[in-house]
Amino acid sequence: MRRIRALVPWTILALLVLWPPVHILLARHYHFSTWRYGGFGMYAAPDGGEREVYVFIQDCSARNATEVAPTTTKAPPGFIYRVRAGRADLMALPELSSDEQRALSSLTRDIRSLSRPSDFEQLGRWIDARGAAKGESPPVIAVLVSTPRLDTVKGAAYADVFGFLRERGRWSSVGEASGTSALDVLTARLSACP
Repeated sequence: MRRIRALVPWTILALLVLWPPVHILLARHYHFSTWRYGGFGMYAAPDGGEREVYVFIQDCSARNATEVAPTTTKAPPGFIYRVRAGRADLMALPELSSDEQRALSSLTRDIRSLSRPSDFEQLGRWIDARGAAKGESPPVIAVLVSTPRLDTVKGAAYADVFGFLRERGRWSSVGEASGTSALDVLTARLSACP
């Protein structure tokens, strides 16, 4: 009985030390909030610094949108692309106040690190508020998060992506896939205008 009592504090300490790294791996693999399932969210939340967020917006307009103005605000590189006729062109962000820049930076940081579906929806609303014309239905949007990978056996670097796609106002998950194949599929899908 004395041995069991002596092991209880060590067992609790071991769980408190070992659970956050295990929880990080589970949260990253299954894309759930680090505050769920007994997580110590503040300790288990990955920073997502190596990940990048890319937004692809369907453009079915007849006007020529191939010329793109340079981005003037601080935004993640390769942030928003307009997809039209099988081609993805970088879009310039609208002028943003410092508060809007901080909010956008915070939102993209949350998407990179936590990947919660509500964050993807919030980014979709942010894009709609700044780009959708009155009376038009919101465009099809794909938000992808890329994670760089390194294959030491083949000596190659590549990226895996996952994310969400909004069509007809409904969000659906884009399962993890290689970056190039996911980009080809999404570009074809977003190029198919009604």
